Amino acid sequence: MPTTSAAAKALRQNIKARARNTAVKNNLKKLSVRLRKAYTAKDMATVKTLTTEYVRALDKAAQKKVIHRNAAGRKKSRLIARLRTSS
Repeated sequence: MPTTSAAAKALRQNIKARARNTAVKNNLKKLSVRLRKAYTAKDMATVKTLTTEYVRALDKAAQKKVIHRNAAGRKKSRLIARLRTSS
């Protein structure tokens, strides 16, 4: 247990931030899985809409420092490269 009031406040903030970060990461994973399933099913209309949604979510997560910006860039780069080879 925290000893000082500042430590108690830091603990409360950490708990809230962890909950937010977990929610964002879970959303990214869900989008990634949905995108992969649509890609293997060759449903290109769904792939296109999910791609924009996934890239936007990656950018937002990187902006909020939930994931590293280089990780977001790497994921986007690999996704676009995969989509270009299929077209």
